[in-house]
Amino acid sequence: MDTVIYLLVSTNGQAFDGHGLDVQERQCREYATRAGLEVVSALRDEGLSGTLPVPERPALMDCLTMLRDDLAVVLVIARLDRLARALTTQEVILAEAWKYGSEVHPADTGRVPKDDPDDPMRTAMRQMAGVFAELDRADRQAAERRPQGQGSQGRTPIRLVPVWVLQARTRAE
Repeated sequence: MDTVIYLLVSTNGQAFDGHGLDVQERQCREYATRAGLEVVSALRDEGLSGTLPVPERPALMDCLTMLRDDLAVVLVIARLDRLARALTTQEVILAEAWKYGSEVHPADTGRVPKDDPDDPMRTAMRQMAGVFAELDRADRQAAERRPQGQGSQGRTPIRLVPVWVLQARTRAE
């Protein structure tokens, strides 16, 4: 299936902390190869926040246009939080891709299943992961504003694994 890769780094620091564009692109291309997807394009939004609305992210707009115009049928991202750091933005992007009959595949977890009215837990778990991505971003911003020497009160970043990933791993075993 023809695939477009979307890459996003919002800060210069991400280029050095394992989330840089080259690292993301490598992860996405490796995933596409394993999944039998043919990459037709890789588009980058550099230095833009994942909290920005879709129209303010030119490469993401181009990705969605490719899906709409059937130039690609799959959107691959390194992680779901690279698509959006705000839950509302994440859900709008997913709905838009699904409206075009397309799929969204985070390289770390695989295809995001489309909402199913008979499986509300699927939607809830995806949205909870989005809530925690948003919380993580807000917590990092709060830490940057704290005076030197005041820690995060012992909190550590939270990384959730979506339920469909756990189910797929269980079936594979």
